[in-house]
Amino acid sequence: MVAGKEGGEGVKRRPPLRLVADRDEAPPSPPPRYAKARRIALERDASLDEAVTAVFSVFLDHFGANAPGLAEAGDPEAVHQLRVALRRLRVFLGLLQRVAPAPQLVKASADAKTLASAFGAARDWRLLLERLEGEFPDPSQEPGAAELLAAVRRRVDQTEESARAALGAPAARDLLDETRAILKSRVWRGFSPDLAQRRSARPFALRQLSRLHKGAASRCKHIERLAPLRRHEARIALKKLRYAAEFFETLFEEDRARDYIDRLATVQEWLGEDHDWTTAERLLSEIAEGSKPVARRAIRTILAEGAKARRQTLAGAGKSVKRLRKADRFWR
Repeated sequence: MVAGKEGGEGVKRRPPLRLVADRDEAPPSPPPRYAKARRIALERDASLDEAVTAVFSVFLDHFGANAPGLAEAGDPEAVHQLRVALRRLRVFLGLLQRVAPAPQLVKASADAKTLASAFGAARDWRLLLERLEGEFPDPSQEPGAAELLAAVRRRVDQTEESARAALGAPAARDLLDETRAILKSRVWRGFSPDLAQRRSARPFALRQLSRLHKGAASRCKHIERLAPLRRHEARIALKKLRYAAEFFETLFEEDRARDYIDRLATVQEWLGEDHDWTTAERLLSEIAEGSKPVARRAIRTILAEGAKARRQTLAGAGKSVKRLRKADRFWR
């Protein structure tokens, strides 16, 4: 059984200027074109069969709710939510393959990864543009800033167009069809028929959460001193753990689960900011190759600011990891 509310909230944008005389007649703001995943609510004695049905159903709803935001409105937050939907699906498919190594699950996971990659570049360039717009509120006052912003905006347009093309390509439709077919056929039952039994979700969740927590804790050790690639691996491990915790939280005491998930989210935020700077360095290096000297100077300014910011970010990540280590493991 699945229950919950849509978690989408509108992207904050500066309102357009209007004449005083026009304000009373102005049309209402358009609704947001994206939505977050619904919360998964399972009964305490749910079967894993029911959990699979719930997670797959939420994925299909989540993906379907955000596809128009990209296809029709080009909403950058819709791109992000599509990627989140695909990541959540891949994490759950990975968990399910531990008890049901069905070829259909392996293929769906690979197809979801390919599609998510098609959306990734659009998200990365959009985040860089938003960062630069914050750094250069008046580009005319900063040498090279206007040229840099123009170059990044071109990349944003190109990658968002590619994302829309990927959404409309057969691969996206095939993935949705694969997911529906897996859900309809219940392929996992052929490997573990007992998954349909009552209470089978809870012991499965116990094993997976314990395994993921152990792995994430190991990867996060001394996080502030790890190399960027190792920090990224720790971030991925935390993300898998968080999604798994969200899948299964209602099988356990929810207040304890929420506290644990909140601590996870804090670490993720710190490491996400760190990863954004790593991505920004890579993208700015691409821009710098074909830019004029004045634009390259603007890039060096941004990277210098990023180096300072990352030291603070890593210090925050280290503290939040310590809080997570002390968190109550709600599934025990």
